[in-house]
Formats: sequence, C-alpha cells, structure tokens
Amino acid sequence: MERVTSEEFRSTALHRQGRTSPFYNELLNLKPGEGLTIFKKEWRHTYPPTRMANRIAKRYGYRFEQGALPARDGWRMLRVG
Repeated sequence: MERVTSEEFRSTALHRQGRTSPFYNELLNLKPGEGLTIFKKEWRHTYPPTRMANRIAKRYGYRFEQGALPARDGWRMLRVG
C-alpha cells in the first residue's frame, strides 16, 4: 500500500465502473467543433458507434452529426453542440 497526495491522485487516470470504453470516453470528451473517426477494424461491439453517440446525446444533451464513411469501413462523428 502506498499513500499519495491529492495532486498525484488527480493526475492519475483511474479505471471506473460503468462505461469505460475508450470510444465512449473520447466521444464524451469531445468539445463542440471536434470530431472523431472510428474504423471498423477498431470497433469490437455488435452495435454501431452511432448508437453509443445517441446514448451520450440523450444523457448529456450533446448533439452530433454522424454517419458512415463512403467506403463503409468506419464512421465519422462531429460534435456540434
């Protein structure tokens, strides 16, 4: 066991219970005007990432423009609000 200061604690990324997918966290941390491209080879879920973005939009009030890439090899999302 080791004691840490409050600064050390805040500077460490913690694994939290619940939704901890890196994609979920990236979508949640986007600022308006920022976007994210997710390729199918990286996506391991059975549902599309647009479902995850819609869940975030409903829960946190974010707005996304989203859709599949023209080659159908991924998705692109842009946070607009």
